[in-house]
Amino acid sequence: MEQEMSPQKNEAENQPKRRIKTMAQKIKHKPKPNYDRKAKHPDYVQFRCNAYAFNSIIRDIKDKLNKRQKKLLKKTHFWNLIELFYHQRIDMNNMNKSNLDLVQLLKTFDPDSMSFKFGTKSFQITGNAVTQILGLPNEGKSVKLVNDRYTATFRTRHFGEKGKPSKNQVETELQKTIDLANQPKKEKAKTEQKKKTNKGKEKKEAEEEEEEEEVDYDKEVVSLILIMLCMTFLFANSSSTLHWKLFEHCVNLDTLSSYSWARAVSAYMNESLTAKAKAKAKKGGEASIGVVSGCTILILFLLCERTNIIQPILGKEKETPAILKWSLVELHTRFNQIKDLNDIEGIFKTPKKRKTTREEEDTVEKGILKTYKKRKTTGEEGDLLDKEKEKEDDEGQKGEAEEAGKEPLAIQDLLVKSMTDQINYRQQQDPSFVSPERLQLWKDEKK
Repeated sequence: MEQEMSPQKNEAENQPKRRIKTMAQKIKHKPKPNYDRKAKHPDYVQFRCNAYAFNSIIRDIKDKLNKRQKKLLKKTHFWNLIELFYHQRIDMNNMNKSNLDLVQLLKTFDPDSMSFKFGTKSFQITGNAVTQILGLPNEGKSVKLVNDRYTATFRTRHFGEKGKPSKNQVETELQKTIDLANQPKKEKAKTEQKKKTNKGKEKKEAEEEEEEEEVDYDKEVVSLILIMLCMTFLFANSSSTLHWKLFEHCVNLDTLSSYSWARAVSAYMNESLTAKAKAKAKKGGEASIGVVSGCTILILFLLCERTNIIQPILGKEKETPAILKWSLVELHTRFNQIKDLNDIEGIFKTPKKRKTTREEEDTVEKGILKTYKKRKTTGEEGDLLDKEKEKEDDEGQKGEAEEAGKEPLAIQDLLVKSMTDQINYRQQQDPSFVSPERLQLWKDEKK
């Protein structure tokens, strides 16, 4: 039988044991090596260009915009790109880019020539390339990102006098400004008065300037949309902010169209790529590239345009801008099959040969002669409707000619006369020149 424990013993065991204080022994830890995650991974790169972020914003606000805001937005040089998101022309499933593909392509970038090299072939991010991919115009003055300061009332009204606003702050202000712009005038005045009362003396000077000029909130809505486009997609950077000079350009809608934004996007991108590549090379290739600023998705679309690595999406072969033609998901699948990037050299597209002036003229002449020959030798060709229309046209020309006292001339006869004058001029310059088409025409007329 188990012996029963005495109450005193049981009570003593239930009491918590007293802790004995001891002097803490200092443990000597081994010194940690200077661990740098980026240094351990030379291929570590960040890309902040995010088409999904801008697409989400546009989908959220497009039904809230009034007619004037839409009209102002369509007048900007960014509309060719914005409307792809606005009308949902872009299939976002095809925009799933792979950062791994970009990391590999960055290794081919040559900072001296600012091009991506694959053996003896290469491509560059130029202003024309940006126009081809994104539809931005490539005409106008260059955008110079100097004097990273901006003190206009637009800044103080929306973001105060603190540092550069984040994407979330700009998006919040965009929603507020849309609501304010769409309010009736009386309610808008009450809202503004309430805002001034809450601000106190902090922005008294800015408020006085606002009172002198009436704020156009429709324009400010458009400006904030453009700022979001630049911040998330075109000029994305590591801090997820935007250069104040770009803020200023987005606010000044009247002068916005005088700049080449395609060239601005390409210059910003090339500057970032060149700086990162040179910094990496300076450290023997061991350091990471870090964050690449700009519209990095351009690199992938240009690879599709300049090579035969994949085929355009079925049914979208002739879509413009070219961002609509390609699937980045398919590109990633194909990219994984390439073991050596220099193999891409063999799949570059052959540049189309531009016709010389003489070749273009000969093509036009052949077309004119072919039509003229058909009229002379096969006058009965064509359906009934065509012949009736031709008869009406000839009668109309005859009537007009009779009124003017001149003989009627068919349009084709005038074209052939013009072509004949060109041939005569060439023969004067070069007596040995004889047009083979003209010889054939003479032979046909003699038959």
